Amino acid sequence: MNIQEYFEHIKQKVNSEFEIAGRARAIGIDPVAKVEVPIATTLAEKAVGLISVIYPQLDKRIVDRINALEEEYGPLDTAVAFKIAEEIAKEKFCKFESLLQAIEAGIRVGFAYITLGVVSSPIEGFTELKLGKTRKGEDYFIAYFSGPIRSAGTTASCMVLMLIDYLRENFGFAKYDPDENEVKRYITENYDYHERVTNLQYLPTEAEIEFLAKNLPIQIDGESSIEREVSNYKDLPRIHTSYIRGGMCLIFSEGLAQKAQKGFRLLKGVQEKGFKITGWEFLDDYVKKFKQTKKEGSKEDSKPVYIKDLVAGRPVFSHPSRSGGFRFRYGRSRTSGFSAVSVHPATMAISGGFMSAGTQLKVEKPTKGCVISACDEIDGPIVKLRDGSVMRILDAIEAKRIYNNVEEIIYLGDILFSFGDVINRNYELLKPGYCEEWWELELRKNSEGEAGIDKFKVGFREALELSRKYRIPLHPKYIYYWREIDYEQFLGLLDWIGHGEIREGKLVLPYTKADRERFIKGKRALELIGCEHKVTIENVVLSEEENKVLLFNFGIELGDGEKNFLDNIERAALRIKGIGEKDVLDIISELCEIEIKDKSGTFIGARMGRPEKAKLRKLAGSPHVLFPVGEEGGRLRSFQAATDAGGVRAEFPNFYCDRCKKDWVYPRCAECGEFCKKIEEGKKDYTERKVDIKEYFERAKKMLGLRSEEIPLVKGVRGTSNKDHSCENLGKGLLRARYGLNVNKDGTIRYDMTEMVVTHFKPFEVGTRVEKLRELGYEKDIYGKDLEKEDQILCLFPHDVILPACPESLDERADDVFLKISNFIDDELEKIYKAEKVFNVRNREDLLGMLVVCIAPHICTATVGRIIGFSKTQGFLASPFLHAALRRDCLGYDNYVSIKENGNWKIVKIGEYIDGIKPERQVDVFGTLAKKIENISTWSNPGEGEVAEVTKHQPRGMVKLYLEDGRKIELTEEHKVYTKGRIKKKACELKVGDQLMISYKRNIEEKDTDEIFLPEIFRDRDDIMLRNVRDYLSQFERVWRYKNFPFRDSFPIKLVKEILERNGKSLQDLPSSVRIAIKRDNVDLPIRICLDKELLEVIGLYIAEGHCRKNDSKKGLYQVSISGKEVKEFVRIVFLSHFKLRPTHEREDAITFSSRIIYELFVNYLGCGKGAHNKRIPSIFLNLKKEKIAAVLRGYYEGDGSVSLGDYRVACDSVSEGLKHDLSFVLSRFGIFTKFYEYKKEPGPRVREFYIRKNRAIPKFKITKISILSNFIKIFKKEIGFLSERKNNILDKLCANVYRAYGMKIDSDRDYAYPKIRSIETGEEKISYCFNVVSEHNFFANDILVKNCDGDECAVMLLMDLLLNFSRKFLPAHRGGTQDAPLVLNTSIRAGDVDDQILDFELGEYPLELYEMAEQRKHSSYVKNIETVKTRLRKGGNVFDNIAFTHNCFDFNSGVLNSSYKVLPTMSEKVDKQMELCEKLRAVDVRDVARLTIERHFIRDIRGNLRKFSMQVFRCVQCNTKYRRPPLSGGCTRCGGRIIFTISEGSILKYMQKALELARKYNVSPYLLESLELTEMYIQSIFGKDSEKQEDLKKWF
Repeated sequence: MNIQEYFEHIKQKVNSEFEIAGRARAIGIDPVAKVEVPIATTLAEKAVGLISVIYPQLDKRIVDRINALEEEYGPLDTAVAFKIAEEIAKEKFCKFESLLQAIEAGIRVGFAYITLGVVSSPIEGFTELKLGKTRKGEDYFIAYFSGPIRSAGTTASCMVLMLIDYLRENFGFAKYDPDENEVKRYITENYDYHERVTNLQYLPTEAEIEFLAKNLPIQIDGESSIEREVSNYKDLPRIHTSYIRGGMCLIFSEGLAQKAQKGFRLLKGVQEKGFKITGWEFLDDYVKKFKQTKKEGSKEDSKPVYIKDLVAGRPVFSHPSRSGGFRFRYGRSRTSGFSAVSVHPATMAISGGFMSAGTQLKVEKPTKGCVISACDEIDGPIVKLRDGSVMRILDAIEAKRIYNNVEEIIYLGDILFSFGDVINRNYELLKPGYCEEWWELELRKNSEGEAGIDKFKVGFREALELSRKYRIPLHPKYIYYWREIDYEQFLGLLDWIGHGEIREGKLVLPYTKADRERFIKGKRALELIGCEHKVTIENVVLSEEENKVLLFNFGIELGDGEKNFLDNIERAALRIKGIGEKDVLDIISELCEIEIKDKSGTFIGARMGRPEKAKLRKLAGSPHVLFPVGEEGGRLRSFQAATDAGGVRAEFPNFYCDRCKKDWVYPRCAECGEFCKKIEEGKKDYTERKVDIKEYFERAKKMLGLRSEEIPLVKGVRGTSNKDHSCENLGKGLLRARYGLNVNKDGTIRYDMTEMVVTHFKPFEVGTRVEKLRELGYEKDIYGKDLEKEDQILCLFPHDVILPACPESLDERADDVFLKISNFIDDELEKIYKAEKVFNVRNREDLLGMLVVCIAPHICTATVGRIIGFSKTQGFLASPFLHAALRRDCLGYDNYVSIKENGNWKIVKIGEYIDGIKPERQVDVFGTLAKKIENISTWSNPGEGEVAEVTKHQPRGMVKLYLEDGRKIELTEEHKVYTKGRIKKKACELKVGDQLMISYKRNIEEKDTDEIFLPEIFRDRDDIMLRNVRDYLSQFERVWRYKNFPFRDSFPIKLVKEILERNGKSLQDLPSSVRIAIKRDNVDLPIRICLDKELLEVIGLYIAEGHCRKNDSKKGLYQVSISGKEVKEFVRIVFLSHFKLRPTHEREDAITFSSRIIYELFVNYLGCGKGAHNKRIPSIFLNLKKEKIAAVLRGYYEGDGSVSLGDYRVACDSVSEGLKHDLSFVLSRFGIFTKFYEYKKEPGPRVREFYIRKNRAIPKFKITKISILSNFIKIFKKEIGFLSERKNNILDKLCANVYRAYGMKIDSDRDYAYPKIRSIETGEEKISYCFNVVSEHNFFANDILVKNCDGDECAVMLLMDLLLNFSRKFLPAHRGGTQDAPLVLNTSIRAGDVDDQILDFELGEYPLELYEMAEQRKHSSYVKNIETVKTRLRKGGNVFDNIAFTHNCFDFNSGVLNSSYKVLPTMSEKVDKQMELCEKLRAVDVRDVARLTIERHFIRDIRGNLRKFSMQVFRCVQCNTKYRRPPLSGGCTRCGGRIIFTISEGSILKYMQKALELARKYNVSPYLLESLELTEMYIQSIFGKDSEKQEDLKKWF
């Protein structure tokens, strides 16, 4: 079967299943009576399908015509787009309302074709076409564009302008005739956009813009998407707005100007095909006049970013670049490339089983994680046994057998890294160790193609002959790791060899007890060079061949005899003496007649990441059906529990059967079988009501012919979240429950897997008979031979997939799951749809050839796959083209972000905010949790952006970026940030000196608040009293009946609220004479507090120099204090005027007020914080009017701010991390940029005295200095200033002399600063968080512009399951509900339509040039002679055939199949096994591993759970209801169930003893051990010690 026949075969199978599913759906069981997933295989179908959203009249005739045009002009030819646009505009296929609309439709379809039908630009980027009048009164074209035009790409943006002009000329419209002001408007607006909105990727010079604008044949216009006017040339008659038009600027500068040369070349190609286009000839002159010379980009430093720490139980395999770690090797096996690497199966086994196929590795270079696969054509490990013998391990079985007898893993073995992954990371070439494929390339070059030599099976004598004959280095099998020993060890080895003798060809070295001490250096040298030897009682013995090889490296060739052995050794010693002390490899090269290359190359540090996964996806609660069970379903959400309760109350769709006169939740009547009609109540076609769930359950049983005892527990959902609350037929849930299957949000069943690449396979590897594979189209192997044997190598077809059926897995195997799904589908067809069974599956082989669909998160296109076998791994093995999905990368917990919620802004830690939302929906196999949210915004570029979803991700390695302005950010290695010019870069690609984007101008919507109405704040409190209210209440009711309240004229606020509501009033109607207080507190306050300038200044003073304290004794003490000599009197006056409150205590430099309600106001309502470390600007103030927030800042800077004539800046110091970000946010509202500087300082005298008195070390506190630089001092003076005359006078003088200052040295423009990265650190592995921002897909974290996170997992569904059970009606109605939903089905993979990482995937062999350049450490971009997907596509070749690999493997299932991390049941066992391995690995510092395990995992987990224990909620074991505090009844108020802790004592103590054990065993620092012991003492103070036990004295002797 060739590739065309293969695609046709897939198409026919898809069509067949569509027909079956279509007939089944037509009977009306589902919300929609047809299959809801359209097929879009060709570019024509995608392009027309996209535009038919706007123009439904576009039909299949247009698709056929595009296909015909492709045959005429060639696929992807621009002429196809021009011609189809013309024919649509001429209404050859369908009619439109007007000629202009027809032309517009033609433009959109042509544009969609140019952009491959996969982006929204043709429907959202190009917004409309209008007509304007020339100065002669003729009609010309005005083309409107908006921001989404960016997604089209720059070349397509340029071409669409030419397409529009082609239609203008074709229909006889006039050319645009710009006047001088319009030309200057283009210049001004493009520069305004670049300088005031966001950097353009390419900004033309003013001369370029003028030249282009004067010659434009159409007017380029756009929507005024940015609320910012142009700086000049406003109110022009033919330009509809004076605001900046982002779309126009993007297409003019980044499209037309940047891509003029390429666009004109493509246009010439269209003209050569007979198209008349005359409006763009001026571009030839433009290119000649303004041709830009490309500057060669600077090379990026290839500094290691390997993350050194680890998660407990996941070992470090090598510290950074440590000798003995993974040896870097170029190549691609059948299962590597595209972020997958290969290691030897023996390496997997010698790792204690931690490395398994599909296990993730975190590697030092080239700075990315990868998954592991097996390859046995690379070097495996070299180990030292407990008896001192050294051996190379050749297979996994042997490695497992000897593992417990291994004392040291001297060399871990090779890691095979594809060149495509290196170049994709834009990394410099790493020098590999000399290896067989390098040797073979040198042989080919010098011998002009010597044939018949297997590079892996070259004998020693043959190797010598080839080296001498063709002058090539010695074969790598016969060289050693000479670079890994020093000169002294080398001499020690030579000395030892000199005392040896040759017996029967073997080298026998002395190794008696006395000799061991003398020859210790020689023995270690022999081990480190990787020379195999066996230790006997009194000797070390080298085999005959090993002896010959070792001596030949020394320049000694024994030939026949052993007679002259000692003479040869002596001669070698004399030559070495003559050479002198040098690098050992250089000495060996001089001794040996044949060149000896470096075998070491580059060693790579690595550690274990996530273990491999393959399992059935389950939503929260593991439902079997999308049918509500409401609260009646109980804790397990079961229908059995709901039927016992008698009914379910939830929101259901309104269907009514006219014939039976009965309401139903299904679209078809369950009694008579007629279609029901949908009833609308108000504007809704659903209602919340109680349904008789027992009736629905019984009807489902009857339909399926099941008895009650045949039905297991059936689980539903609490409620539906789709638009009309459509639900599945309950019968489907009963069937799924019988087969142990769970439903996804869209009605399908999904199986999630770790992604693994495969390009070639052998029949026995996938467990498929040769005869079956021939049926599936695999007729010949890669060498063109007929398929007859199970060990022949076959090239995988692009849609074919190999699913995991790991015999050692603890989760559901894919073959078992899909057997169940197939049987479920057959039962569903037969019993629910009353159709014939389709699959009739009896065993695993029956699954082969069945169609599945694969989908990645955050996309809406599913791709068809075909099952051709099952591997023993736990990975989803498929073509790299199926794996081209983006990966998830996000931010650390402590990054601050701005959130707008309920109209108010707040600055929060992203982790704290997302944890508070509690995302619980697992969206991928890696444990990512997500939650859709509504009405939440964040600060984005270019402004406020809506957040549709939040996500929380399992621990990933982090990178910390430190900027020159003091800002920092922590994010995952692959997360993208924006550098100057709005260019996206992954964190791992950044280098010191790169400039990031910092926002320091925020134009947010202001809100004015005139007063604080205290009753509204405290209305739900039981202890709040309203005083002086009796007379007012007496107008409505007899108040004397309310106990003692009238006598005291003090009423509970809740009672007052009830009285007022009964009489049509509210708390807002209370007269101003009413006072508010807390029960049993003598101090009361006015109910309305005027939020004027003076009070805001006092609040600012409190944030700077205030604190609160309380004493919860019986009498109670609640105090608010503010320090400051100069402001004390001002504070006294404001408190008296606003709160009618006098101070209770005064010092010379401070004033104190005692009032519980004031305390509550400052601490709990405003959230100003109690002390310096938790001070914050109240979030309700962040969007106050500028003059009011300026008053807060004025007070704050009076207290904490400083200004001096000797320093041209205004500064303040704070120990509050949150306050630092609050200040940055509010100052940016005034256009003021802040710079941060961290330093440490000892406490003042009083605090120091406290520590001395307690005999404790005096700590240093971390303080941040927040500076307003000289450029912004005048804005600060004008808008904010200080309270005191003294500081204002200094500020005036400073502003007068500010011209003397150097100014801000950080690069900036009007809206953004671009600080350089000062340093980059690799952080620990942490849980990470992210936002999905709808509009621009970016947001600011710590003021730094970052991108949304991306997705990285794959799920598989059975195609028939998708066609029968998927419905758009089930998808959540909120924004983002369609993500991860298969809205379109792709049955034909096209290489150009997937992630661009695939373009670097190599298809051909590696040239000698690669190794020669790697020796010189050149950049990967210098290598030109490796064929990749990109280069083959350029030549028009088929990328699915003739895919080469460099390294074979006998069986890709070899090695370890299930990681020890998953097999070992407890964390204690995992850590023991981890440390056992680390003790064996020469490349690992085991003490450092112990320290990291404690510091980065155990101690944080212990302290985190300890914190959570104090803040935990309580849970009912019966119904799962959670309580902030246990109910007074002692049981659940809903069901009476038992209440338990959510954080147990065991979760706090679980790592304590193991952490102490590690600390003591591996001798970590005394500080760390003491820290652990103190933590243990604190835990014991809470829970108590274990009771002492009597023990037998014999134990101690």
